[in-house]
Amino acid sequence: MYSALATLEGSEKQVAWATDMRAKVLAELEQMPKGAATQEWRDAFVAECQRVLGQVRRAKTWIDNRHGDFGARVARMARAEGIAFSMPQ
Repeated sequence: MYSALATLEGSEKQVAWATDMRAKVLAELEQMPKGAATQEWRDAFVAECQRVLGQVRRAKTWIDNRHGDFGARVARMARAEGIAFSMPQ
């Protein structure tokens, strides 16, 4: 599923913290309830989030966006990193 996650950049402490956060966020994504939307929408959303989150390089981006609604966090992280993000319709 994640062939290659971006190498995190930042201080040693930031990278350690962000690595833990990234693992938790990716696990949270895997556990997304299937009844929340159509299966097609859920699959598209999960795939888009995986694509974006796998590209986030700055540990600070993970740290600064650790709170809030899942989709909003991913959107903020994408903007911070200059990664295109599109919510499925």
